[in-house]
Amino acid sequence: MTPTVNDVRRSPGALAAAVAIAVASFVFACRAVLVAPPVFSVAADASSAFEEARAWARSADPLARERTRAALERARELEPTWIAPRRMLDILATEDLLGIDALAAHRAQLAQTPDDPLELYLAGRLEGAQGAAYFERAARLAPNLAWAQHGLGYIASLRRDMALALQHATRAFELARDPWERTYFAQQLARYYLAQEDPRRAIAVLEARAAEPRSAPNDLTELSVQIALIELTLVFQPEYQRGWQRAERLLRESDLTDGEVFELIARMRLLRTSEAASLELQLALGARPGYARYRARA
Repeated sequence: MTPTVNDVRRSPGALAAAVAIAVASFVFACRAVLVAPPVFSVAADASSAFEEARAWARSADPLARERTRAALERARELEPTWIAPRRMLDILATEDLLGIDALAAHRAQLAQTPDDPLELYLAGRLEGAQGAAYFERAARLAPNLAWAQHGLGYIASLRRDMALALQHATRAFELARDPWERTYFAQQLARYYLAQEDPRRAIAVLEARAAEPRSAPNDLTELSVQIALIELTLVFQPEYQRGWQRAERLLRESDLTDGEVFELIARMRLLRTSEAASLELQLALGARPGYARYRARA
């Protein structure tokens, strides 16, 4: 039976019980939000094309970039109102030093259709810190557009208003149209919790997302890498050893990008380790090919 107010006043034990119940209820409520079955609205073939693009983007194949772009174009044609493939195409353009051209194209489209929330978000994203007005207008025109909420969260984080950033990020997570979007927005939520110096809450968000059904292999790999990176910051805490073991397992069993390998190794080397741990790390690095692995072993 839940302690009453009078019980709490009379007994310190009852007070402790009441606090424990309140905390448990809060944690359960947070977890319920994160694991609530999402409703996705992106066509399966478009999601499949986007996952193909993500797989190529993680590949070291010399033709990977061309194939990534081709798969993204296919996803965009299959689902014209889906921002994710268009956003990733903009990222490729920016990496090719063509971000200004991409922004000019979005501005030109907005001149023709100024009330298009998709173009408002995409232009706002390339505007960077100056994109607040674009995101605000997109959110007014399309309150259920996840990416508009994501953009508003980004602007709030730049202003160091982390409570507002988390509010928008949570809304974006709830509005995700595709499993990858749900993963991406969960990662953003985790970043904001880290900015609030709450790494355990960040880990909980990522673990809850990883436990959901319909998580693609790439999702699980990226989520596991992020969890390990956070755990490895909790030096002298129980999470650190779990992070080391998780990172070692990822290096041994998963096809990681060079960037992921470098990040994991950098965190794993923060503390001086035993000879046995160093040997295990060398073996994990040698389990799969890759430039970053060869360099780290050298």
